[in-house]
Amino acid sequence: MTEQDYSRVQFKGGGSVELSGVLHEPAASRSPSTVLLTHCFTCSKDYRVIVHIARQLSSQGFRVLRFDFAGSGESQGEFSDSTLATNVSDLVAAAAWLGTRGLEATALLGHSLGGIACILAAKLLDEVKAVGVIASPSSSTHLLELLPALQRPEFDDQGASDVTIGGRRVRITREFVEELKRHSLKESAAGLHRPFLVVHGTDDKTVPIAEGEKLFSFALQPKSFFSVPGSDHLFSRTEHAQLAGQAIATWLRSCGVDGGQSGS
Repeated sequence: MTEQDYSRVQFKGGGSVELSGVLHEPAASRSPSTVLLTHCFTCSKDYRVIVHIARQLSSQGFRVLRFDFAGSGESQGEFSDSTLATNVSDLVAAAAWLGTRGLEATALLGHSLGGIACILAAKLLDEVKAVGVIASPSSSTHLLELLPALQRPEFDDQGASDVTIGGRRVRITREFVEELKRHSLKESAAGLHRPFLVVHGTDDKTVPIAEGEKLFSFALQPKSFFSVPGSDHLFSRTEHAQLAGQAIATWLRSCGVDGGQSGS
């Protein structure tokens, strides 16, 4: 495997706040093609699954930009102000920033809710040739099923609620919930009109693999499905994340996304 270079970058997001990212530059590639990699709800660009997949793709010759949505990780903004719509606008802003550097967001790749944001953002980005999701649900409202507090009458009365997700205490607003309800993944996936990949772990208890299979059924050809035996939602074991990264690299090449020369 060749040595990889990376740099920490900052750029304006869709809401004009400063976003933080890491740009992985593979040693052997001069292609302008770049994979935009996004994280899950309440996660960040520095979660193990995101880092491992970015490194795996970079070792295979792909340039990768992983970044924090507004209000997450090292990016500016308040988490309580973020919605699926702001995530989409941040993706579009990241692609625009790449354009200022002579680069193209040729593929979108997202984990869980980040994958849903990628599906929705694709229609706004003509340069995107392929879209992939990792452990994503078949509905943008799947998250609400995991958070009973958001379905209680007092939530509607108060307009916000503090919930704990993955050990992190966050405030969820009515606006966030209403935005989730506005989207039909069935229609959005069917309307991608470009290669689509679903990667899912067989032991995912947060978003069961049946959700990934259902999302896959929505999309039209060409589409691909890759299951990772034994993997949980966060691909906690390094070998699971690396296997996913290898599969994604192979798929990207099959879609015509130029990854340059793979490392050895």
